[in-house]
Amino acid sequence: IISEIVIKHEDSSNQQITLPDLENLDIKQGDNAVAAQVLIAQKSLLDFIEENNCLLSLSVRHQAIIDRVQETLKVQFIINAGQNAKIGQIEFVGLKTIKPKYLEKVANLEHGNCFKRSIISKSQMMLRQTSLFSSITPDIAKQTDKDGHANVVFNVKESKHRTLKAGINYGTDVSFGANLG
Repeated sequence: IISEIVIKHEDSSNQQITLPDLENLDIKQGDNAVAAQVLIAQKSLLDFIEENNCLLSLSVRHQAIIDRVQETLKVQFIINAGQNAKIGQIEFVGLKTIKPKYLEKVANLEHGNCFKRSIISKSQMMLRQTSLFSSITPDIAKQTDKDGHANVVFNVKESKHRTLKAGINYGTDVSFGANLG
């Protein structure tokens, strides 16, 4: 049985973040101790913090302390939150034929907006869906600048561009014809 649920911070963690109430977690004091439910609660906690804060980095882990005599489990969720951050400069490195302005529109990132890793991942996915690149790797600043901005550099490798060709032809021996390529 779960005897206690605690949320605490690593020593180096940013403690000025919004956290959910313990009552809103997927597990409760008095529930049966099921490992899968603890992992689901950990993921929900991570998602809540990510959604409600602007953080350069974030990790959530858990520690389960078993009391075999009382047949109970104390669950501690341990948070390591980085600096509060906003999106800084966005840069694309490795471009040969594609214009950065087009990619800025596709990536949908704006300088000064709330920094979230999920937003960077979504931008990477949107860039990948263009099929213009064989690789896209975001490189995020380890620290914010004095204004709290974190720069994002997308290292890209352009894939071979595609060409469509269409044509019609006429020959006295075969009449009209069409070709696509």
